[in-house]
Amino acid sequence: MERASMAQLSYHLLDCYNPNMRYTAIFQADPGGGYHASCPSLPGCHSEGDTLDQAIANLREAIAVYLESLQAHGESFPVEDILIKPLDIAVPV
Repeated sequence: MERASMAQLSYHLLDCYNPNMRYTAIFQADPGGGYHASCPSLPGCHSEGDTLDQAIANLREAIAVYLESLQAHGESFPVEDILIKPLDIAVPV
């Protein structure tokens, strides 16, 4: 099973850019193989894929369907206000 490095993930996160909307996507490698994908700004918007590229394509589709549903119900698109920052945590020795 393909495993992506952090550099590859960063590249693919940047690749999720759309000139109309931009949302942060999170891709997590599953222990059994494949990837779980989610979009934190769109609650419940998740997908998966056997490869990182497949997870990206599937999440793009899930986001498009999510936004189409919002639009069909007359709701506005969420504006992303997310800060992702690693935190150092002291662990007892």
